[in-house]
Amino acid sequence: MAINLFRAGIVVLFSSLLIFSVVPIHNSEGQSSSGKNWERAAFDDNNSSFNPQTQITKDNLQILQVKWAYHIPPSPYAGQLGTLAGVRTRPLVIDGIVYIATAYNRLTALEAETGKVVWSFQPNLTALTSKPYVGNVIDVHHITSYGGIIYFQAADCTIFGLDAKQGTVKLTIPEACKDIPGAPDYRFQGRTSPVIYEKEGVLILGSAGVTTTPSGGRAHNRGFVAAYSTTTSNLLWRWFIIPPLGGDPDWDSKYVIQKGDGSIVTGTPKGNVPPYKGDWGNTDKIVGGATWSLMLMDQETGIVYVATGYPGEGLDAKLIPGPNLYASSLVALRATTGEMLWYYQLTPHAIILGDTAFQCCLLAKIEIGGKPVKAVFLGSRNGYAYAFDAEKGTPLWEPVKLGLHLNNINSNAGAAADMQIGQKDLLGKTICPTIGVYAPPAFAYNTFYVTAQNACGTFVSSGPDRYSTSQVGPINSTLYALDASTGKIGWQFFMPTQYQGASLTVSGGVVYAVDRGGTFYALDADTGKPLKTMGLGGLGRTGVGIGADKKGNMMLFVTSGGSGLGGAGSVTTGIVMAYGLPDKLPEPQVITKEVIKEVPKEVIKEVPKEVIKTVTVETISPISYAAIGIGVVLVVISGVLFSRRKKA
Repeated sequence: MAINLFRAGIVVLFSSLLIFSVVPIHNSEGQSSSGKNWERAAFDDNNSSFNPQTQITKDNLQILQVKWAYHIPPSPYAGQLGTLAGVRTRPLVIDGIVYIATAYNRLTALEAETGKVVWSFQPNLTALTSKPYVGNVIDVHHITSYGGIIYFQAADCTIFGLDAKQGTVKLTIPEACKDIPGAPDYRFQGRTSPVIYEKEGVLILGSAGVTTTPSGGRAHNRGFVAAYSTTTSNLLWRWFIIPPLGGDPDWDSKYVIQKGDGSIVTGTPKGNVPPYKGDWGNTDKIVGGATWSLMLMDQETGIVYVATGYPGEGLDAKLIPGPNLYASSLVALRATTGEMLWYYQLTPHAIILGDTAFQCCLLAKIEIGGKPVKAVFLGSRNGYAYAFDAEKGTPLWEPVKLGLHLNNINSNAGAAADMQIGQKDLLGKTICPTIGVYAPPAFAYNTFYVTAQNACGTFVSSGPDRYSTSQVGPINSTLYALDASTGKIGWQFFMPTQYQGASLTVSGGVVYAVDRGGTFYALDADTGKPLKTMGLGGLGRTGVGIGADKKGNMMLFVTSGGSGLGGAGSVTTGIVMAYGLPDKLPEPQVITKEVIKEVPKEVIKEVPKEVIKTVTVETISPISYAAIGIGVVLVVISGVLFSRRKKA
């Protein structure tokens, strides 16, 4: 019989086992210099908006504290100009100093540790806007830095370069929008920072156009990109995006560059749309193609990538037939000469907003099919996400639809676009999206992060030969995470309001986003799961900046404020909030848990019994042995007697 020494399934209970849970905190000691400074408008030359710092991560985000708040001073030009309140520029952070620019052209430097003002610079905005070529709405979208100099573009398109530590002017490129060939009544406004090809000292800028004069009259603008020497401030070249008023019959088969000496050179374009004779027509109402988005400068190749604005700006599209080159396009130019290497028109003959807003694009090195590729990524207001071969300008994967799409004529249509359609042809029809991607994207972890608005509308007449869109239904937004190598959507996160202007930021495994309603989101970069959400109390239109104070402590810099959502509601001057980790690390949290461990059963197998079989053995009695013995003796005696007789 088997004997069980232990009862089967015996369980040992370990009670009151102490488990120590420590919130991971990274001190500044040992932190590499990588990520301490946010020097470019979108962090780096690639426009990635990704800071590789490791102090503030998704593991300790919840214990961030407010370190200080800086209230933006009210505009001294309030009531005089059409300036916007608040701040649209994402903060720069350099050597423990934070830099911001207000809509009314004031550049301010703050101590990252305390928020104390170090210096400020304010050009005379009244004088700038009194110039006849300057528009009536003033704003600043980006600032940037190179080699210890902070660069920003003022209202009259003058470029100022200021010493980062002292705030003194080190470089001036005056009136870059003045005397643009093509029409006498062009009006422009400076909004975005330049980019610099550092190897050759070439500063490249664009301009935003306006269509109304300060008195409310109709104005024109002609989109262009210009390059200047950082040594002499002289014009090197100017590339024109659209033809002059009255048109150019050969515009479809050439591109035009004005050199620094005033001479004109042309080249043959290479792009995705075939020539269309009579492109733009011959009207005196040609307008558009503004370059108000941050450009992309590839320092390795010397190529600058430009996103151009949409054509017509509400003009009846039938008056400007053809694809309207080179509006609503991504264009690659050689930084030293302006030579156009290739173009890709995102929305030919765009009758809706089919261009790219606030930031041209970003650059990243990825793998496709096991081969390394340098790629340019962008999201367009036509509601598509794109990835292009940076050298050739060809799509690396099929453009991805983002959000709602309905009757969005010519969006991503290429050569198949209807080159003669007008807004009147779509009256009464709902169009989606009217404004798709309307904020700069980000790149990290081989993922392209981009937001898109779910916005619909219908065309309405807004005057002779003019049309605008009237909103249909509510506007909400979605943040997408796309695999950079395939374009496949990994995850998406819904936001119940508009998302306009605020750049995405990625760092420490977190995607930071600020929607138009002023809600701050921190999402897990891998899954899209919300890690933290909070209201900022003001308009959200600026991306989160991340950098270190002079002690090396990493901080988040979040701005908000301005006019109310959709232009309605109260106006706030704006505020900059600084968030950082606690000065004193929290004590480790001691959590008591009962852990039940099941010990593997000790099984004693029963050994089979040894069975002894009874064997029956037949035995011979003693009498039988005696009889046998006598018989043997008798046989022997008989043999002997027989032998003797025979001899006898």
